[in-house]
Amino acid sequence: MANSVSRYTGLDPSGDTSVMAQLVVTSAGLFALAGLTMNSNYTLRLWVKASSARSVTAYIGTTPFSMAVTAEWRVFTFTSLADAGTSCDLYLPAGTYYIWHPMLEMSTKASDYRQAPDDVQESINAVADSAAATAAAYTDMRLV
Repeated sequence: MANSVSRYTGLDPSGDTSVMAQLVVTSAGLFALAGLTMNSNYTLRLWVKASSARSVTAYIGTTPFSMAVTAEWRVFTFTSLADAGTSCDLYLPAGTYYIWHPMLEMSTKASDYRQAPDDVQESINAVADSAAATAAAYTDMRLV
């Protein structure tokens, strides 16, 4: 079985039902999160939990950051200057992981979580489509 990443609905750190990433890792490896601009500061913040305790390493460029991931939600925040290794990666041993609200920013500090503009627009479009369909159905009923 190959490593897989999927959307998962479960309880987030605040106890609410939320959508998050589920990573099922059958063979340990490096997972690329994003490309980086060399000689820029980046801050990575993410909530992580696993099926059991694991030692995970995050990299900003070639700078490693250790994470003691457990079966309970923990938030991790790391800041570093992107050097010759111009990517942000996670090294994950075999296991099942859940990641909630990951943010990688070109900054020296983490800001509050916010959805990507595309995700917000997608939600707006879905509500607008639903409202239009309801209005059309109501209009069709009145014409009968």
